Formats: sequence, structure tokens, C-alpha cells
Amino acid sequence: MLAYHSRSIAGLRAASHEPNAIMDENLLAAMVILRFYEEFDSPFIDPPSSTANRGLQVFLEAQASSAVQTANGLRSSAFWVGFRQEFHMAISQRRPFRIPRTTVAQYLPTQSSPDHVWVNHLLVIGAHIIQYCFPPAHHPQQSPDERSTSYERLLTVRQNWASSAPSTFTPIYTTPASPSEGLFFPQQWFLNDTHIVATQSLGLINLLLATHDPHVDRLRPPVSHRRALAVLDESAPRCG
Repeated sequence: MLAYHSRSIAGLRAASHEPNAIMDENLLAAMVILRFYEEFDSPFIDPPSSTANRGLQVFLEAQASSAVQTANGLRSSAFWVGFRQEFHMAISQRRPFRIPRTTVAQYLPTQSSPDHVWVNHLLVIGAHIIQYCFPPAHHPQQSPDERSTSYERLLTVRQNWASSAPSTFTPIYTTPASPSEGLFFPQQWFLNDTHIVATQSLGLINLLLATHDPHVDRLRPPVSHRRALAVLDESAPRCG
């Protein structure tokens, strides 16, 4: 597998020197696939040899404007898969979100937008929350009041998405956990994979917000205990 991966990287490097190669949607899709396999090799660390990771970021930034403006096609699909990869990798590695958020600043759904647009917008919200939780080293340090204001703003944005999303994101069937019957996690059924991605992403966002709440006094055990229970309640459906 490593040999094929290396040969693919070499081929992409050669192709990238061709005119206008950075705008080639096929190369973008190839980088997304290569990064997918790098995720399996090192899901919880950020190795300096993450070649596909660095290459993908270049292609994503270059093709972002075109990908965001078109709802369908290979470029749009590859871009948002790469964006979702960055969402998960940033959380698992506890690092800043590396794709500039300005590239998707105008990506806003309407009530008539298809469900996948709503999911993509949720990932954009998640990128802002990741940046709040794991700010870059060069980011100016916020005062407690500024950090509290930023947190409340992110809570509002998250809540606005949850209250405005179409009803199709609601589970069509739910089963609570029943350890006595061997069901240790709650179960939720959805209409399609798009809604599952949204639920999982929203759960991760809620976990980030719960564990980085600036209002929690971590020196007070009762408060910390209640926060821990809230995190467990949010985690259970994602595990099930």
C-alpha cells in the first residue's frame, strides 16, 4: 500500500507542474483520496510527512471559490469531502482548522436548499468552533470577557442551525438505551447518510462546546461533574 501511495504522490507532483494544474478537479479528487488513506495511517497525530495533507490544502484553497458556487459536480463533491476530512482531523489532533474560513464565508443555506448544503454549512460552523477551541499559536490571546462573548456567539450560531434545519434531519425512529436488554446505547434511524453526517457532526460540535465552556469553574467539583454528565449524554448517541 505504501508503494502505491508513494507512486501516486510522485505522479501528482509531476502533474502539478503543468499549467493550470492547481485548478484541475481530478487532481483535487486524487488528493482527497490520498489523504483518506493517510488518515488511517495516523488518525490522532499530525506527522511532518503528511504530504497529502499539505497538498490537499493547496488545492482546496485554489478551487474553493468555484466549488462553493456550484452545488454539484466532481469539484464541489471533492472539496466538501476534503473540508469534512479537515473537520475530523483537526478535532482528533486537537489543532487549528487549516483551511481558511474566508473561502466559505458566503456559503449560507436557505429554506429551499437541499439537505447536503445544510450539512456543509454545519461543517463551516464547526470550523469556527474548532478555531475557538484550538486557536493558532499566532492568534492574539483573548481576555476572559472576549472569550466569553465569542463562546456565546458560537452557541447562538449552533442553535440557529439546529432550529432552522429542515425537519428531514429529525430521526424517523429512536430507541433509548436499555442495558437490561443488551442495548447499551440509544439508537437513531435516519432517512439517508446526509442526515447521519449532520447528527454526528453536530454531536462533535456539542462536545467541543461542552468541554471548552469558559463559564465552567473547573475547580468546583459539582459543576464539573454535571458538565461531565452532559458530555456523556451527548456522546452516547454518537457511539450507538
